[in-house]
Amino acid sequence: MPPSVTKLAPPDNVGAPPVPDEYAHLVELRQRFETIVNLPTDYFTLIDSDHAYLAVNDAYCQAHGRPRERIIGHTVAELWGAEVYRTHLRPQLEKCLAGEEVHYQGRFEFPRTGLRDFEVSLYPYRSDDGRPHAIVLTRDMTEQQRAATELRASQDRYRVLIESANDVIFMLTTDGRIAALNPAFEALTGWPRADWLGQPFAPLLHPEDRPVALERFHAIMQGTAEPRRREYRMRKAGGDYAMGEFTIAPQRKDGVIIGFFGIGRDITERKHAEEQLDRFFNRSLDMHCLAGYDGYLKRVNPAWERTLGFATEELLSRPYLEFVHPDDRAGVMQELIRLQQGQDITAFEMRCPCKDGSIKWTLWNATTLPSQHLIVATGRDITERKRTEEAVLHSEEHYRELFHQAYQMQENLRRLSDRILEVQEQERTRISRDLHDEVGQALTAINVNLAVMQKSLAEAPPEVTQRIADTRQLLEQTMETVHRFSRELRPAMLDDLGLLPALRSYLKSFTERTGIAVRLAAEGAEGVARLDAERKTLVYRVVQEGLNNTAKHAQARQVTVTLTELPQRVQLEVRDDGRGFAPDAATNRLGLLGIAERVRLVNGEFAVESTPGQGTALRIIIPFAPVQSR
Repeated sequence: MPPSVTKLAPPDNVGAPPVPDEYAHLVELRQRFETIVNLPTDYFTLIDSDHAYLAVNDAYCQAHGRPRERIIGHTVAELWGAEVYRTHLRPQLEKCLAGEEVHYQGRFEFPRTGLRDFEVSLYPYRSDDGRPHAIVLTRDMTEQQRAATELRASQDRYRVLIESANDVIFMLTTDGRIAALNPAFEALTGWPRADWLGQPFAPLLHPEDRPVALERFHAIMQGTAEPRRREYRMRKAGGDYAMGEFTIAPQRKDGVIIGFFGIGRDITERKHAEEQLDRFFNRSLDMHCLAGYDGYLKRVNPAWERTLGFATEELLSRPYLEFVHPDDRAGVMQELIRLQQGQDITAFEMRCPCKDGSIKWTLWNATTLPSQHLIVATGRDITERKRTEEAVLHSEEHYRELFHQAYQMQENLRRLSDRILEVQEQERTRISRDLHDEVGQALTAINVNLAVMQKSLAEAPPEVTQRIADTRQLLEQTMETVHRFSRELRPAMLDDLGLLPALRSYLKSFTERTGIAVRLAAEGAEGVARLDAERKTLVYRVVQEGLNNTAKHAQARQVTVTLTELPQRVQLEVRDDGRGFAPDAATNRLGLLGIAERVRLVNGEFAVESTPGQGTALRIIIPFAPVQSR
């Protein structure tokens, strides 16, 4: 019957005459019945043979969202609609009105509750006049069915979880027999599950583990032990054993243990790894330990005793700060605080006192296991390394002092070299002037005297006249050589007219002397004019040396001398078209070494580029002299 709730219509007795006393108990009975009917949330209705409502309870009215008077007297078809009435309600009503008790489940949609699932019961009833009626009880089963569906789904998920679990899940009876096993049992042991269902669990265990396991089982059964994880060896179908970790928990009903639920896990690989870790732990030369947040060591390896000399019992019984040098304890406390804040310790150095009174340096790395309140730490004896570092430090200080002394000597040599070059230029200037002024003038005077003698001896024998003429010619050649020496030592033109005129004069004389064509290209004469006397002399000497090398070694036909002004610098390049050479083979030539030293003294750059058969380029870049502040 469609769910709908409305009160059973109470009798309309407003204004009615008083009820006689003999019927008062009937009125009270009717009121009690109405109270009972209207209390529950189930829907109660009374329907006559014409399929019209005679009575409904409050819940039915509320579900339909109608007052009682809009339901009483109306037919089921009018309330639910012709389609629902024809296909769902009328067949059930006709069965009930025919005297049959009807029970069924259906889904109906009420205006206030929406589409929900219901369990409907129809009970036949005949009035005093013999007319058939149907008492309909409709109960909302939506939540119960949803809960049942969820329970079935949960059971299915639980079953899938158990069946697909990698761990062995099992159930035991109170007498220790296996009541259930999941497929993981077969994967672990190789035994078919059917072979062990109903069998005692003890024969599955290693003979040495059975007494302990049975004692534990009975203790849990008697309530004298709590369920805890235990490790037992489980026999496999092939005869060998797998190491398992097992936990069982009692199942109770009304406070009485009715069985056990258990989980087993294969820890064979883990045990092997633990054994390997233990071997590493015990055989390592480094100090390994587990330390508690309480300030005590929980486990140490033998390297502790080898390194510090204390027995394991001493190490575990005393606060670990006692094994730290007093001057380092404050630093260790800071590191422990960092550890407990979740930070790891890396390469922390501290000193540890040994039992024999000596002190050893150690290097530590550590991390924490917060859930277990443990610190995992590894220390290494670095005493020898510290001694070596200290020795190296002293050695570094010694070599640093030697380097400083060498640097001072180098600076002194540089200053000496600078001074030598300065004195050399001064001496060249002096010699050049002496040759020009004194020797040159003396030779000129001799030449004049010879000319006078030649005229006065006009009548002299031809041999004498020829001898005087030869002497004058030799003297003129000597004067030219002296003038050339004077120019090469220090051309007066460089001081009097500047760098470019001096270079042009020198290049002209070089060409006349060697027959090698030389071209001068000056790009930015203003920059050349800004060079001070020292740098002009440097440029001149580099050109001299470059051309001399060309004449001696290059077998060149042409040379280009280029002066270029750069930002805050001047570049000089002397390039020939000669036979070239490998630059590494010429680095020890005194001329090039002299140029490199001169360039270095003015913080310049010097380079030689040459390839056999492709000529040579000699290049320097020198900065302008810094402006002197007044």
